[in-house]
Amino acid sequence: MHHGASAAILAAGGTGKYADAPASRRHVIEHYNNLVAGEAEPLGTSGVALRRAFEERLVADYDLVENATMAEASELTAQARIMLDAIRQKWGFAA
Repeated sequence: MHHGASAAILAAGGTGKYADAPASRRHVIEHYNNLVAGEAEPLGTSGVALRRAFEERLVADYDLVENATMAEASELTAQARIMLDAIRQKWGFAA
């Protein structure tokens, strides 16, 4: 999802002086959300799934107490596929 969002940012003209993708994951989320704000479903709300995936990644990588369930992982995987398909359609990326 992160790389898909970065690709969408680049396809839309990038950010900053060098028209590149943001270096940090948090800034990719911020710029991607701004990019898709006002877009029709599912692209318009895909930033919510991107933020959730980032938060789940932090839990999975750094939290030794809480674990994701199979249902949560399956739901997030489905949201990732929807997001990536919407990005492909909007910016013409090959599958």
